[in-house]
Amino acid sequence: MSIQQEVKYCTYCDKQIRGRSDKKFCNDFCRSSYHYEINRDISTLVHSINLALRRNRKILQSFISPTELKTEIERDSVLVYGFSFTYFTHQKMVNDTLYHFCYDFGYHVVSRDTISIVHHKSLIETKKA
Repeated sequence: MSIQQEVKYCTYCDKQIRGRSDKKFCNDFCRSSYHYEINRDISTLVHSINLALRRNRKILQSFISPTELKTEIERDSVLVYGFSFTYFTHQKMVNDTLYHFCYDFGYHVVSRDTISIVHHKSLIETKKA
């Protein structure tokens, strides 16, 4: 008496699979490659957004010295370094002013040509006062 088993093929490379009946891939490389290809578009989008957020944070940080918690600069100053006003991590309303944050550094538009850059610590101190 022999048990007939259905022949299964790898989802990624179409090689015949040996082993468990519910196995979908012939090896770890095929499993990893398959899932990488499926998630590549999403991963690429998330990666590019994270790069933009980190770049924005680094640019904002570069305009504030460690001893100061806020400063005003010309809007074009950040644009020169590749700052994107499209990407920010969160927003916070303080005293009727909307701040856009890239992690712990934020900004708000003072005028068409000027922005104010703040570190989140300055907003905490503002609330205490």
